[in-house]
Amino acid sequence: MREGSGGGTVRKKLIILGLVAGVVLYLDQMAKALAVIHLKDRPPVVVIEGNFNLVYVENTGAAFGLFSGARRELRFPFFHIVSALAIIAIIYLFMTLKESQVLLTVSLSTILGGALGNFTDRVRLGYVVDFLDFHWNDLHWPAFNVADTAITIGVGLLILDMIISREEAEA
Repeated sequence: MREGSGGGTVRKKLIILGLVAGVVLYLDQMAKALAVIHLKDRPPVVVIEGNFNLVYVENTGAAFGLFSGARRELRFPFFHIVSALAIIAIIYLFMTLKESQVLLTVSLSTILGGALGNFTDRVRLGYVVDFLDFHWNDLHWPAFNVADTAITIGVGLLILDMIISREEAEA
């Protein structure tokens, strides 16, 4: 494709998508593999006393374990369908972006990498491996993983892009 034909725009976006989503997916799956090897069937590893542990959790629910108590017959297809639709929606939104929307491109790529990481677990294992356990003494945030972190960062970048775009529109 020639650069002037618009192919350069698509190519640049796809390179960003492939690099960012690919790195997120790789780091997520490697971190989860290490969690299985070093944390499964073992007590938590205290990293920062009273604040941060490494643990092994098989999360059968949604984010933060929501709906983990639902019957498997309902939970399994629901999460697969919702995850697949979310991935399709992200790719669709991604394809509508302009070359100048670099922050939004990185944001959606980061979210997609995280979504693919957790989707991979659900398809392969039937649950998502979580291992990061932040807490303040006995008050625990639900355990999470690299994919969840990437999705959160991606959403933060999305919000930042919205703020910047709004300020630019008002100026």
